[in-house]
Amino acid sequence: MASNYTENYQLPLWAADDSFLRAEFNDANQKIDDVLGTIPKVVTGTYGGDETANRSIALGFRPKFVLLMGYSGNYFFGILTEYVFWYVYRTSLYYSSPGQDFQITENGFQIINDAFNMENYEYHYVAIG
Repeated sequence: MASNYTENYQLPLWAADDSFLRAEFNDANQKIDDVLGTIPKVVTGTYGGDETANRSIALGFRPKFVLLMGYSGNYFFGILTEYVFWYVYRTSLYYSSPGQDFQITENGFQIINDAFNMENYEYHYVAIG
């Protein structure tokens, strides 16, 4: 059995003459996994516009927030959540409901309006899950 424990998570620390218990290892690994599970996933990336509607960007998780930036003759900046999509196009601020221009999906996000997927332009995103 461990004779000492870490301050923050009470993980076992063994001295040279301590015996080892499988339960201590399992408990420590579960505590570590629980803490790591609270760290948000963050993915950055780019995609090249191809003028197709309903384009899916796969992230491997359902994001809570997506920041999207691009330039297609005018600057474009958007913030997408589960409930609303706010974006600045040219010099005006707009919003739309999920499913109108963009939407969060189980595996990433989807571009519904091809105006945000202009051919030969590069778009950048940051997704947080």
